[in-house]
Amino acid sequence: MFSYQSFDPQCTDQMNNDDITNMHQLQQEIDRLREENNTLRTQFNEVSSMSDQLETIHQQNIQLTKQIRIANSERDDLQRRLDISLQRNEEIKKQREQEKITPTIIKNTHDDKSIIEKERIQWQNEKNALTLKNSELLQLLTNEQNKNAEIQKSITSLISTSNNYFQTSFSTIQEISSYIGQSPRPPCRLGTPRKDPEISKSTIDSLNQKIKKQRSEIKELKKLYNMSEQHSTQIQNETKKSKEEADNIITELEGKLTQLQHNFQLQELQSHHELQMRDNQIRNLQDTIHELQQKQSDTQSDYSKGEFSTNEINFMKKQLQSYKDKVHEYNKTLTQMKHENSQLQSQLSEANNSAETIKKRLANSETNGTNLLAENENIKCSLSTLQIEYDKLQEQYQTSISQIQSLESSSKQNETNQLETQSKIDKLNNSVSILESACEKYKNETRTLYDERDKIITILQKENNLLKSYEVCFRKLSDENKSIKKNLHAEQFKISNQIVKQEEIDIPYTSWFCKEFPSELCNMINDTAKNNSLPITTKLRYILAIIAKFYNKKLKDCETEHEDSTKYDNQKIKVLEQLLEKLSGIDKFTNVSVEALLSDPSKIVNISSSIDQIKVTIEEKESEITKVNDILLSIYTKLSVTTKEEALNTLDRLIHTLEQLKNQVDHQKVKMNKQKKEFATFKSVCLSQQKEIEDIVNDQQEQYSKMVQERDELLAKLKETELANNTLSTDISRLNNEHKESLNIHEKKCDEVMSSMKSQIDEVKNQYSQELNSKDQQIMDMQQKIQQQEKEIIQWKRTAELLKKSKIEKDNQLIEVTTKAQEMERTRQEKLAREKASLKAQFEQLVNHTKAKNEELRKLVLKTTKSLEETQKRNKELVSSCTQLSIENQQHQAKIEGMKEELEREHRLMDTKLKASVMSIELQTQNNIEELKSQYDLEKRNIFGYIATSFRQFFNASSILNEDSFKSLVDTVHAELLRLAKQDLTLRKILGITPAESIESHISKLLLDMYQSS
Repeated sequence: MFSYQSFDPQCTDQMNNDDITNMHQLQQEIDRLREENNTLRTQFNEVSSMSDQLETIHQQNIQLTKQIRIANSERDDLQRRLDISLQRNEEIKKQREQEKITPTIIKNTHDDKSIIEKERIQWQNEKNALTLKNSELLQLLTNEQNKNAEIQKSITSLISTSNNYFQTSFSTIQEISSYIGQSPRPPCRLGTPRKDPEISKSTIDSLNQKIKKQRSEIKELKKLYNMSEQHSTQIQNETKKSKEEADNIITELEGKLTQLQHNFQLQELQSHHELQMRDNQIRNLQDTIHELQQKQSDTQSDYSKGEFSTNEINFMKKQLQSYKDKVHEYNKTLTQMKHENSQLQSQLSEANNSAETIKKRLANSETNGTNLLAENENIKCSLSTLQIEYDKLQEQYQTSISQIQSLESSSKQNETNQLETQSKIDKLNNSVSILESACEKYKNETRTLYDERDKIITILQKENNLLKSYEVCFRKLSDENKSIKKNLHAEQFKISNQIVKQEEIDIPYTSWFCKEFPSELCNMINDTAKNNSLPITTKLRYILAIIAKFYNKKLKDCETEHEDSTKYDNQKIKVLEQLLEKLSGIDKFTNVSVEALLSDPSKIVNISSSIDQIKVTIEEKESEITKVNDILLSIYTKLSVTTKEEALNTLDRLIHTLEQLKNQVDHQKVKMNKQKKEFATFKSVCLSQQKEIEDIVNDQQEQYSKMVQERDELLAKLKETELANNTLSTDISRLNNEHKESLNIHEKKCDEVMSSMKSQIDEVKNQYSQELNSKDQQIMDMQQKIQQQEKEIIQWKRTAELLKKSKIEKDNQLIEVTTKAQEMERTRQEKLAREKASLKAQFEQLVNHTKAKNEELRKLVLKTTKSLEETQKRNKELVSSCTQLSIENQQHQAKIEGMKEELEREHRLMDTKLKASVMSIELQTQNNIEELKSQYDLEKRNIFGYIATSFRQFFNASSILNEDSFKSLVDTVHAELLRLAKQDLTLRKILGITPAESIESHISKLLLDMYQSS
């Protein structure tokens, strides 16, 4: 920054012109320096981006080297297999030539030659394909080497331009970045350095896409594994839920039945208790009204004496207003009650009118009865003729035949019902068999799942072994990294000592910290950073040691967490094993294990599809079961039965009843013949029955008069209850003037009682109407009975018995009503007394409580006034301190922003340095790992190739040299050696040779002996 001094107004124009020219020059230099600074920043950003690109290129190189290593291994494998096949072909040719010499053995060689030629063509094709792959990989390597060369050229050009620009010697990009971080001022008026050429990103993008595809495949495998676990858990949960739901439904149905019975009993009891409660509440309210009136008189006397304070008077006025409001509301409710009473009275008048109509109908019925009696006498005269008797006998015969036909039709219907029930039972048995087969299928599917579980477990074990091997490699690399870091620290310490000898640099306090450091580490560094007595080298040593210890602790914690995670994974594997063992019992899930699932991910889809099929089958079976249950329930409802045993018993009973009905029909046929004989005696019986009918009619008329008297008595009782309701309404109007809240509660209860009373009145009306309808039907029946004398006599007897029963029931009901009314009156009196006492106690408690609260509030007002004064003083002090702190805060924020910018620059430099060092270490370690892997593969391939060449008779050159093929070769060789050893033992036993002697010499001797003897 430039400070401009104030000149005197008497200075000359020349001095002003000189100052202006100097200012223009300085501004030009400032603009130039700004441009150079911007260019340097852009170059620094490009360098940092180049480091990221170098990382991607290094990763690409690593992947390409892996691909080349794999291709080389495949090429070596194919070449060895070719050599083995060629050697084997030569051996086969030699054997064929030897076989041609022998006259006994003659074979066709054309087929063998064609097979050999085909195999050679196949090997040549495979060889050509591998050569093409190798050429493509070599082209990729050359392209990447060219790209690396271009990048190195750009780096060298950047270093050369930086050397020319900054006039200092640089060997690496790290030195340039460190020099730029220190921000030295560049020399004036130098041209901007040349920008680096852009790198082609096509190869990088392709490799990134491959990495993304592999990651997506891994994620899909994990998702499939999780889906299989979720499906298995869902199946188990659904089976449990279905069982629980069935049990719950059964318990709910049983509970509902008990609740319905209990509720029916409770409703009967509640209707009695509510009437008693209302009477007691009315009495209690009357007592409370008297008490409140006495208290009001006492309060007025106290007010005249002047004992109460103004606050208490206001409080009492408010209470009086509230009571007035309550009284107004109670008046409204009373008007509503009066309206309802008027409605009830109108209903009673309607009931009276209906009773009068009933009387008129009865009078008409009596006249009809007299007419019918006259007609009956005329009919008696007609009965004297024999023709009428004959006609009646024929009619009876026809009726009996019709009854027999109806019984036969009913028996046929029962037989059809039996057949239907049998068909339903057969269907149920079929459904049960289907369910059993489905359960067996489900078991087989669980077995398959168990097998797949075992395969998955083996694959997971292999993955754990691989992870352990990677962990070992990681530990080795971490140890190497630590040793490299130690060497770096030693070299840095030496360099720092040399730099300190030249000149000591003052490091600011904020540069010891980093934005990414946690608060714990910053607190640990703070003590050493503040100690200015220590030199910078010792400070660096201590601070680096603190950082190393802190991050070593974090690494140990991470290792412990990793061990815990491995344990948790092992637990998961065990759980998976258990699950797959359970699923192994199912047919669809046989041969399922962790290895199989990882080798063939399509099996996971098959497992999920099979699980879905199981779900669908279960749902179908459940729907079938529900249908069957509905059918059974319909059968049970028709039979009025709840269980299977009862249904079977009812069916047996029905069959038995059918047999009985058949027997009855046969008996009735016999009886019909007897009735013809007894018809002569029937005439004398009819005359006696007519007298009995007249007596029954007289008895019914007397019963009707008694019923009318009972109805009049009930109407008188209703009037008495209305008068009682009116008296109660007057009492309620008095109570409404003083209490509102209690009346709201009582109004609700009264409404419920009124609704219950209305329902009772409606029930009574319905009963009367039903009785009237029944009487009308009875009168019509009487007319029909007079026309048909024989049938009517039986019906009159039945109606007489029913009327007697109804009379007895009504007498019992009247007795119960009187007892209930007496009990209701007693309960009302008791409740009124209790409520009066409780309201007195509550009122006294409220008065005492309000007095105590008033005293406490007065004390609190005094305290709050004092505390307000103190708080106002403190508030003023705090406002003044806040203004000072806000000024200081603004200053500190400005300082902090400057410190943040410095820290961000240093953090970028440290990141670039760390990335470069990590890249170099990773490259070295990865190269070493790949070399070790390539050596291991070479040794393994050499061993496999040596064994395959030595035992080429038993090796199939068309198969790849793997661990599996190697194992199969060893097994075949082992089997062949065992076979040859057995042959050797058998030949030695036959020839009687010891193990030391040779079989060939002994056989040659035998042949010579045979030849000589011949």
